[in-house]
Amino acid sequence: MNKEYLDNLSKDQLDTRIYDLNNELNQEWHLERIMTLKTAMQLQSEVAYCKALLENFKPEENQSDRFHRHMENINGE
Repeated sequence: MNKEYLDNLSKDQLDTRIYDLNNELNQEWHLERIMTLKTAMQLQSEVAYCKALLENFKPEENQSDRFHRHMENINGE
């Protein structure tokens, strides 16, 4: 699991990643049993990490957002 990569995903990308991982687990572990237990556990760990990121999701503030927030503080809005 590449946490740096996962930390930089958008909310939609995290949702898609969780969906894809769950599909892979369902197909290769639950239905066909071709995945090893170790790999299945790693994927489950990645799903849990992605879900935690979604629960605590805070999009990065871009330069424009920072400027507007700063101006609101100056103008007392």
